[in-house]
Amino acid sequence: MSESLIRLSGMRVIILPNSQKFINQLSKKLRVKVYHHLKLLEAYGYQLPKPYSKKVGSDLYELRVKSRLQLRFFYCFKKSQAIIFHQFIKKTSKIPRREIKLVIKKRRSL
Repeated sequence: MSESLIRLSGMRVIILPNSQKFINQLSKKLRVKVYHHLKLLEAYGYQLPKPYSKKVGSDLYELRVKSRLQLRFFYCFKKSQAIIFHQFIKKTSKIPRREIKLVIKKRRSL
């Protein structure tokens, strides 16, 4: 993590039920890693850089958790909250088109 980043105060991370269920089904080791990334998101908010986060669209971001599996958690910001609303296990170099369509649909309903 770059030392030039400023920790933001007041950023809350909200995990919607479908994403929480996904996290709960992971191994303990992977859950620890996911929660570490979520704490980074809470601490740095919009400033969370690659490789932890990547902007993938207008007000649409992915939290990138790499291990033997590549987990992706999609989130957006509303006021001082980051809302985690979709996730999947990435198996190819690009995000599958069907995942993007699903994420956009879910984002609109928030």
